[in-house]
Amino acid sequence: MPNVDFERRSLSQRMAKAIASPDFARNLLTIKALIDFQNEDTLTLNFMDTLRPELWCVEGLARHLEPIPGRHYGLDQVEKLPKTTVHFENAPGKKTAWVLYVEVNSHQDIVDDGYFFKKVRDQLGFGSSQQLDVSIMPGMQREIAFGAGSDDDNEALPVLALSRGMNTVIITALDARIATWLFFTFACNYLDRGYTLTGYAASVAEKELFAKWDAFSFPNQYVTDTFGFAPSPEQFRWALQSQHFDVYYDTAAQTWYVSPPIFRFDIIHPIDILEDYLVVTRYEEVQPSLMSLRVGIGSPTKRNALEERLGEYMRAYGARQTIGLLLDSYDNVMSNMRHDAPGQLVRMANAVNKNREYVVDSSLPPLLRNAVHPSAPLPPVAFYLFTETVQVDDENVAHSRWKMGIALVGTEHPFNNAHTLLDALCHHLHLPYTLKRSTSPALIPGRQMSVLVDDVPVGQFGEVHPEVLTNWGLFYPASFIELDLDSIVTLWK
Repeated sequence: MPNVDFERRSLSQRMAKAIASPDFARNLLTIKALIDFQNEDTLTLNFMDTLRPELWCVEGLARHLEPIPGRHYGLDQVEKLPKTTVHFENAPGKKTAWVLYVEVNSHQDIVDDGYFFKKVRDQLGFGSSQQLDVSIMPGMQREIAFGAGSDDDNEALPVLALSRGMNTVIITALDARIATWLFFTFACNYLDRGYTLTGYAASVAEKELFAKWDAFSFPNQYVTDTFGFAPSPEQFRWALQSQHFDVYYDTAAQTWYVSPPIFRFDIIHPIDILEDYLVVTRYEEVQPSLMSLRVGIGSPTKRNALEERLGEYMRAYGARQTIGLLLDSYDNVMSNMRHDAPGQLVRMANAVNKNREYVVDSSLPPLLRNAVHPSAPLPPVAFYLFTETVQVDDENVAHSRWKMGIALVGTEHPFNNAHTLLDALCHHLHLPYTLKRSTSPALIPGRQMSVLVDDVPVGQFGEVHPEVLTNWGLFYPASFIELDLDSIVTLWK
């Protein structure tokens, strides 16, 4: 959970009333933040939601704690701007580029966004300017040239301060959704400072990307079924509007239409909107009740509840659940996976079928088998499954683990998409995870990570190696997430 430092002087200039309020610490809970440290110069906040990076700057905080009266953050703020034709020279092949033209008057204050952007890049771009970058040029540039860049992680604190007069702000990212969100967030921050947005340009067709911030619709009954109570329409509308959602209720159809503000990165399903309502109202309407598990036969276990919760989230994400084989062939488990440790595999002699002799030690082989099956849907598609895996340790003892495997096939940005989904899953499971570079031969070196919680390995994710994809006859890029449910159950609360 990121800690972010704020200068008290900057906070006092923008949100003096909120800072001086005796309820300041309590009000921070409405944005899932806690005071971690403070002195006369600095206030350090701990943000419990890693998918709310727009809050890691003064403007992001003030929008919720001391909003500008009448300020609106809908898509129309960008759609009404003139779109400019720009020539991108040496444009990065798979990157999305946005250009924002901003005019600063002579009397307006200049703010350096370097610290805020570095926090965002460390979280969403793994500290790499190849993953996520922002640059500023004077004037209104229509010829944008890109340098070769560096593959190294960027530890330096960038300088991102506009000049008085016209400025060209250039945002690039491998993940199109992250690039669009950062473009929106900088636009909102500039508007809050009183700067003038004079136009924009993009290297991609923006309509499909803008659609990710379109209104969500859900019946009023869905709200009642989810909460277990029916909030008043006035209270529901007020709570969401206080978070800058656009809210409309169709009385005849008894349906809500809710559009997220463009600076929000984390709204991907109606359940995220309902969670915002509960956080803003501090769960005051929620009544405790005994948890019931829908288990027909036998005794429910903690693992059953974990699987059910993960399955519900994956279905909301649009993923398809499949089943996998515990036993497979030597080629599929060893050769096709670029496996470099045959001693870790368990072989069970099968006189009937030699192609079912090796126990899978990862959920990736059964996922790939399903991805190349003739009945598999065309990419882009997401599969997930629950399966047992077995691995032999250095003392020649076999260990069984229960895993959840996820494959994202045909996505434009496999590594970033896998990380975004992993982050969402860990957020919903309340797992404060960290990442460490890993060395699985089935995944691309440098494009894979181990996932740890309290230094306990709980999974891995990364981009599947092209050789593995070729071995399986899968000719689309793919990423892989694996969670060790046995480890997570011991940590899960």
